[in-house]
Amino acid sequence: MYLEILQNVLLPFIQDRLHYQQVRFIHDLSPIHQAIVIRSWFREHPEIAVLPWPPKGADLNPIDNHWGNMVKDLEYFRPKSPDEVYEKARACWDSYRGRPDYWQKLVLSITNRLQLVIDANGY
Repeated sequence: MYLEILQNVLLPFIQDRLHYQQVRFIHDLSPIHQAIVIRSWFREHPEIAVLPWPPKGADLNPIDNHWGNMVKDLEYFRPKSPDEVYEKARACWDSYRGRPDYWQKLVLSITNRLQLVIDANGY
């Protein structure tokens, strides 16, 4: 799935909107992101420079903040079936899709987060 997102979302965005200019990309140390097939894909796309992720950088990832917000949104939900869990989680996710200001705020927070890591000598 991650490879599909890179291939079908990230790459077309870089090609169409950024006109193949050099892009800096960062992802955390999740095993999915470190898989051989993913590392190979990035080697095949030199226009995307993958920046190193600090070993204790979990709080740098804006998606972790988003998951925290979703957990708060779903805190009082009591599912009766696995399908209901999926449906409610999907509806919650979709409720954020139409909020570009929310996503922009998360993405823009990365600069400040990275500066804090630099100021702390990588920790």
